[in-house]
Amino acid sequence: MRKIVYLMICAVCVISFTGIALAAEMMDKDMMENSQMMMDNSKMMMDSGKMMMEKGKMMMEKGKMMMDNKGMKKQGGMMMKRGKMMMKKGTMMTKDAEMMMKESDMMMKGGMMGKEPMMYKPMMDKKGM
Repeated sequence: MRKIVYLMICAVCVISFTGIALAAEMMDKDMMENSQMMMDNSKMMMDSGKMMMEKGKMMMEKGKMMMDNKGMKKQGGMMMKRGKMMMKKGTMMTKDAEMMMKESDMMMKGGMMGKEPMMYKPMMDKKGM
């Protein structure tokens, strides 16, 4: 389950980065818009990550309550484990989103200066520009 989420995040990042690299070759205005979109996306990701953390906390609380009830001890333990996993996933998502925010921030600055950020320099050199 975790691997799938990881792969999805990776795929999203790769796709967005290739998109950025292409946009970097276009006008700076496009770049600004792109980075703005990325900012919005990462904000959304952060929100969903936070929501997942909340869900995880709630699940852990439920699990604790179930564990207190003797007949439900096993299920309660499971719930707590699941809640912990959810919280981990949520923190991972927020971290990823923060990284994305930094990326797009750099891009915005690059767009304002009329230059691509350092990240895309090697790509430009390869094409002999």
